[in-house]
Amino acid sequence: MKKLILLTLFVAVTYISAYAKVYQQTANYFHHAQAQEHDGNYIEALKGLDKIELRIDEDYVGGYQQVIEAWEQSGMKPKPSFYYESQPKPKEIIGKMTNEQLDSFIDVYLELDNKYVLEAAKLRYNRAIAKADTSVAESTAELLTEAFDYQLK
Repeated sequence: MKKLILLTLFVAVTYISAYAKVYQQTANYFHHAQAQEHDGNYIEALKGLDKIELRIDEDYVGGYQQVIEAWEQSGMKPKPSFYYESQPKPKEIIGKMTNEQLDSFIDVYLELDNKYVLEAAKLRYNRAIAKADTSVAESTAELLTEAFDYQLK
C-alpha cells in the first residue's frame, strides 16, 4: 500500500511539473502573440519568431500556432483559457494580413511549415480575383493546384 501511494505521488508530481512547464511556456507564447497581433505583426503573431533568423543568444518565442499545438500534442487537461482563445486566431490573423504579408507568409512557410499556408493562398487568390489581378490569380492558382492539389471551383 505504501508503494502504491508513493508511486501515485510520484506520478502526480511529475504530471503537475510537466503541466506547469507547458502552461508557462504557452502563456508566454500567447502573450507574445497578442502583442504582435496588436502591433500588426501578423506573421509573427501566428507563427512566432522566425527560427531561421534566430540568433544563438535569443530565446525562441512561439505564436498562436505553438500555443494550439502544444496543448493538442501534450494531451494534458485541463486546457487553459488562452488555449481556447487561440483556437480562432489563425483564421482571424490570416484575414487581417495585407496582400504583401500574405505573399511573404506563403513564400516563407510553404516549405518550412505549411500549416495555414493553404488558407493564406486561398485568400490571396480570392483577393486577386476580386481585383481582377490576373497574374497574381494565375500564379496563386498554380500554387494551390501544384502544392496542395487544391481544385479551384
